[in-house]
Amino acid sequence: MEFFKKIKNNENFCLITLIVGSIFTTSYCFFKNPVTHTASMIGREYPLHFKLWGILSVLAILFNVQFMYKKYNYHSKLSNTFLLFGCACILATVYVPSTETMGLQLIVHWSTALLFAFFNALSITMFLFNKSKESGRVKLTLITFLSTMLFMLGWLLVFGKNGVIEMIPTIVGFLLLYVFNYTDMYIEKNKENKYAAKI
Repeated sequence: MEFFKKIKNNENFCLITLIVGSIFTTSYCFFKNPVTHTASMIGREYPLHFKLWGILSVLAILFNVQFMYKKYNYHSKLSNTFLLFGCACILATVYVPSTETMGLQLIVHWSTALLFAFFNALSITMFLFNKSKESGRVKLTLITFLSTMLFMLGWLLVFGKNGVIEMIPTIVGFLLLYVFNYTDMYIEKNKENKYAAKI
């Protein structure tokens, strides 16, 4: 437990998980044409890579969202619960792989995939909503983030599922985590508080 606390508060470790996760999850989507193949479809041909995709995604999201919470003094048991549940769902998704025929396994796979996306997006949205009360810049980021999610949902309803719909929100989420955690765009440093939210 003590080791886990140390690494989750280690900025360099969190950055490494984000970089590795971003590179692998993005490149994985191009193992096949992302316009015609989802991550799950690719996983049927590359099952080991699909599991690695899920594990690296969890590490990047879990450590960097929690690092963001700590950095900006955001405390919410509910947000943390949503984050952990979302990460558990993606692990369930990769260990209950997709099938070509409808059945219980496919229903579980799709359900956990949707829950993963929803609860991880919710854990970030709740943070942004809380901090938007202090900063117009964060409020604009919240609007942009929600607009992207709604746009991708509309794309899904119109065109059906494909790898692009999965890839774009993931890239947006990783970019958001990078900007919040490793740039000064949303913070101002002072002697009293190294990480004070920019207002």
